[in-house]
Amino acid sequence: MIKKSALIAALCITPFFSNSAIITHGNLSLDTQTNIVTDYSQDLEWLQWDETLNMSLAAARDDYQAGGWEVAMYEQVESLLSSHFGESLGQVYQDGSHSWDYSEGEALYSSFSELFGVTGTSCFEGNIWYDCVGDSNTWSSAWFYKESPSTRNMPWTVTARSAYLRDRTTNSNPPREFGQSIALNDEFSEFYTRPTQGTALVRAISERNQVSVSEPSAIFLLLGALPLIFRRNKK
Repeated sequence: MIKKSALIAALCITPFFSNSAIITHGNLSLDTQTNIVTDYSQDLEWLQWDETLNMSLAAARDDYQAGGWEVAMYEQVESLLSSHFGESLGQVYQDGSHSWDYSEGEALYSSFSELFGVTGTSCFEGNIWYDCVGDSNTWSSAWFYKESPSTRNMPWTVTARSAYLRDRTTNSNPPREFGQSIALNDEFSEFYTRPTQGTALVRAISERNQVSVSEPSAIFLLLGALPLIFRRNKK
């Protein structure tokens, strides 16, 4: 009987230990089971960008709206990247792109892509344009909305790119080093699709996410009940 009670208790506890891994960088935490990034600085959840690869902004918006997801707005993307990279998107747009020192920037990009996913790379077998030297040229890119002067929502893209070395196969120049960068581009349609770009979808932090923080306390309650189970069965 004791063995049976212990088995039941173990089965009750097991779900609590089967939770997914949580990856945290600053105010951002990724749940690897749900592919959701919690942004505590804005009280928002972001769906990983690589979850909506090769979907147009309109398709991603319509397919995920039942789950409370909306396409991120400029201000939300601005806050996200400013918090992580320490850069203003307004300044990035004026510059066209912004690059960092190779080593420092790569650390920032690596943590960002770990959270939001790598959506594309130009280093692959059979690529006729670039010979990749050392690390791959990878990026995390997503559509979002930026309100235009006519008050219509127009799609934009934001791309965080890794530092990399590049050498064109059609050029005899030596490899050129590129620092990690962020770039903004305006688009003209919600219906474009790209195999290397997702959509930035956000929603308010869900109740599930808030409750999950207290799960460890439930584990201790179950563990504390084990002696009572054994004692009752001895009687």
